[in-house]
Amino acid sequence: GQQLLDSSQPYTALNQAWAGAQWVTNELFAELTLDRMPLGNGTISVPSVDNERKVNLNIAGEEVLNQAFFLMGVDGTDIIPSILSWIDPEEDPVMGGVDSGFYESLDSPYAYYAKDGPLGDITEMLLIYGVTPELFWGPRGPDRDYMAVSLTGGMEAEVFEEEFQNPFGLFDLFTTSSDARLNITTASANVLQLLEGVDESIAQGIVDWRAGVDGMEGTEDDEPFQGVGELANVPGMIPEILSAA
Repeated sequence: GQQLLDSSQPYTALNQAWAGAQWVTNELFAELTLDRMPLGNGTISVPSVDNERKVNLNIAGEEVLNQAFFLMGVDGTDIIPSILSWIDPEEDPVMGGVDSGFYESLDSPYAYYAKDGPLGDITEMLLIYGVTPELFWGPRGPDRDYMAVSLTGGMEAEVFEEEFQNPFGLFDLFTTSSDARLNITTASANVLQLLEGVDESIAQGIVDWRAGVDGMEGTEDDEPFQGVGELANVPGMIPEILSAA
């Protein structure tokens, strides 16, 4: 049956045991579930997520950030330069961004300098000027009664009750714990659209193809891509994308 880690499968996909696929038949893990496991009077879920399903923000660059904000329907004119300035090793800010002097000048400084280096964890984005909890977490904030810390308000906790307009957040698109490659077998349609030339139709086509006949990912009929060449099977795929993959 399917293995938790199977060296014969040269890919990481959502129909494998690490991702919580319930149809796994390998006898060692047949009774193991990572979803809603009984614990006392309640249950506990332990989701496992590969970071290669997201884009590494530290190497993403301006074009990818522009596309991300476009997909979220958010004006990133004043925010993207500040993100780039935070990551850029130079002390001088990227044009339009803010530098250490800005953070030091706040009435209640939450950061005394721009990092001028790669982010160690993606939540560090919440320290960057313009990146609000709404923008970072997206709809998951109110859905999970997220108690956010208002960094620009002097580290006072506040609950964001207003309706979120952007359909997802920066957290859903970016990570800091992956290499330059993107896993096409696990990346969401939104993340796939960060790739040059991949529009909504092609991105959804990639997801639909790997989901198999039943249209549901993480089931037995999934068809994970075993190489970038198999992207040619996706309806609407163009040669320019294949050559850049």
